[in-house]
Amino acid sequence: MTVYPAGVELGPASKWLRVVVPFWQVRFDEIEVVEAVGNGLLVSGVRFRTIGGGWRIFATHRPDEVLDLFRQAGLDVDPTLWSFRPLDPGNELRD
Repeated sequence: MTVYPAGVELGPASKWLRVVVPFWQVRFDEIEVVEAVGNGLLVSGVRFRTIGGGWRIFATHRPDEVLDLFRQAGLDVDPTLWSFRPLDPGNELRD
């Protein structure tokens, strides 16, 4: 994840995955909400939901720090943990 003054870019950390996993760039004014996601065990991260209905997940073991970063940038942040399902990561269910 790279944070710029007007937006954020998400992409794979591994150079090997960069061939098959695309980078995603979004401006702050396009982000509707930044949410905590996870399954309560090993999977945790932050989901970026856009005004147009799109979303991306940034996997991290420190979601609180990431949420604070975007809260300080003036974005709407939802720290409530949303359930993460690998086969349906954009779901609307809460734990």
